[in-house]
Amino acid sequence: MLQFRSLFCLACLLALMTTACALGGETRVTAPTPGATAVVAQNSENSAVPAVPAAAAPTGGAMQTPVSAEPTPIEESKPQVPEATAEDRAAEATSTTESAPTPTEKPLPAPTATPLPLRTMYITTEQYADANLRAKPSITAEVMRTLPYRASVRADAIPRRDADGDEWYRVRYGSASGYVAASLLSAQKPKPKPPGLRGLVADAGTGKPVAGAWVYLGNNIVRTTSDGRYTFRLPAGDEALTVMAPGYAKFEAQAAAVQKGRVSLEPFDARGVYLPFFSAARPEDTDRIFAMIERTTLNSIVIDIKSDEGLVWKTSVPLANEIAASLDYMDLRAFTAEAHRRGIYVIGRFTVFKDPKLATARPGLAVRSSEGGLWEDAPGVRYADPFDGDAWQYLGDLAVDLAAQGIDEIQYDYIRFPVDGDVSTARYDEDSTPESRPAQITGFVRYMEQRLRPSKVFISADIFGRVVFHPVDVDTGQILEDFVEHVDYVSPMIYPSGFNRGSGGFDYPTRNSYGLIKESLRLTNERLAGTGVRTRPWLQSFSDYQFGDPFGLPQYLEQRRAADEMGTSGWLFWNPAAVYDERTFMGSP
Repeated sequence: MLQFRSLFCLACLLALMTTACALGGETRVTAPTPGATAVVAQNSENSAVPAVPAAAAPTGGAMQTPVSAEPTPIEESKPQVPEATAEDRAAEATSTTESAPTPTEKPLPAPTATPLPLRTMYITTEQYADANLRAKPSITAEVMRTLPYRASVRADAIPRRDADGDEWYRVRYGSASGYVAASLLSAQKPKPKPPGLRGLVADAGTGKPVAGAWVYLGNNIVRTTSDGRYTFRLPAGDEALTVMAPGYAKFEAQAAAVQKGRVSLEPFDARGVYLPFFSAARPEDTDRIFAMIERTTLNSIVIDIKSDEGLVWKTSVPLANEIAASLDYMDLRAFTAEAHRRGIYVIGRFTVFKDPKLATARPGLAVRSSEGGLWEDAPGVRYADPFDGDAWQYLGDLAVDLAAQGIDEIQYDYIRFPVDGDVSTARYDEDSTPESRPAQITGFVRYMEQRLRPSKVFISADIFGRVVFHPVDVDTGQILEDFVEHVDYVSPMIYPSGFNRGSGGFDYPTRNSYGLIKESLRLTNERLAGTGVRTRPWLQSFSDYQFGDPFGLPQYLEQRRAADEMGTSGWLFWNPAAVYDERTFMGSP
């Protein structure tokens, strides 16, 4: 029986193999992998959809092909089994089907980040300046060092962007590394820097060098050394060369036309008179003063560009327009153009902290009273707070805008703390002390110089006449030695009627105008010695209001003679109504 069953099974197996060959042609019968489920692809006679191929077999199994509805002729060539795809391998890796064990393989090393390639780049800056190497890709990041023009650096191939969208390269320069703005780098080596402009500034009359002169080449500014020399890193090019120094007329020329950079400055002493704010807008007053200047030894005029009331000539400064301080009908540019046509030097008197217009319109910027409201001096005038930063900003904006309208010099007046009235009730943003007042006034003058120097105007300051007699603060905040380094001229207001009895050693100053002026200027010159700052005093051209003494032409001439003898850089006469005795300015006193 057992033999019969064996023969029967063998016959059935042969029958199956014969049938498979007849139907499948290329079909290879293999033993299924343990655990695998056979997939049978069928094609219905009523369906045109081809059979779906079976899933790829795990490792060790054979790939099965769909069964065709029609017999396929057996091809003579060896059947081609398609190679496993990435998806096949992924399926194999995740399959739970048991398979024959494979030899243990060593794991592949973890992939490492490939460093970005470096390339050589060069520092390429405008005007041959150095570039800053920063700790981080940000314009506000710490500057680690500077890199010279044309310096070769090794830079990452790809820049990175900061929060503002600006591109930065990480670079290596010697042992230093950091970030440089992409705009300062080039793949091409720039041309060598041409020789910078060098020169000498000298007095046209004596040939002596002029130390401390301001020299402008385009928008670049340097000062001459003690031997009158200056150096720019830039070549002359097509830039304008401007040279300014106290006691001299401004020099202007094309830099390329200045032979060997040598500049000769012509001495200049301003001899002028004051014309009030509204008078400067009236043609009859302007013509009268212009004509007097042309007939006499005068060569200058002082006008209010910011008045004691806080009014200004037409300006584009927003706050001045918001508080109605700007007068549109007053055209400063037209005034200065006419003055220059006549050869007249224009000084713009700029009243600083005495500003009732600003104080009233913006109480937060004003001096306050401990009794409530805004503080007022004896005549009832309000002041801007010298400690207030926003007040500084407004005054700086005004000065820069007005300087651009053609004036030759800005002269600060009331650049001090108020002293008239009950100052014990005045309240500021900070405590007003003998230490804080001078620090604040000096800080303000420094701030204004930084704002005004690019405007190429001379800078001067009026000071109380009594300040020259006192080396310490006399409640104004004006200490001569502290702030003079930020101005070109100092104008002490040494009106004899403004002094008390005993001032300068004179019981009656108005009766000794010559002696008082000489003593005041002697002290001023001593305190300014070695600074390069020049003295140009304000002198009295009005009646005596202090003692009731006669004060007219003889006293005017005495003052002028005293100033000339003390070697001042000119003088200025004050009359609040611009009414002058023309004989004061005729010839030598």
